[in-house]
Amino acid sequence: MDASANWLGFIANVAAIWTAVVAFVGSVFYILERCGKQRRLEAYLKTECDAGTDKGQRAILHCVAEVGAAQDEILQVIFRRRHIGRVLTSGKRDDMANDIPPEYGD
Repeated sequence: MDASANWLGFIANVAAIWTAVVAFVGSVFYILERCGKQRRLEAYLKTECDAGTDKGQRAILHCVAEVGAAQDEILQVIFRRRHIGRVLTSGKRDDMANDIPPEYGD
């Protein structure tokens, strides 16, 4: 009985260590993916701004299609990065906020 208890304790310790390792590796992959989406969005808005047809403003849904990120991820990047500006657009009839199109600015 004493030998089986030792094995159980050993297996429990190994499982706890592997849980921490897997959680750390998962968080690193999450952070790298998030940074990649930020860079892709900044690069996309910069190329649109450098094209010169407009200020580089794009609707959030358009950014979702180009960058491959969810709407909430795009909004998080918009409010986190200093190179990406926010312009509030409102409706003609009621002046209620409709959209927050991001634009690249230095």
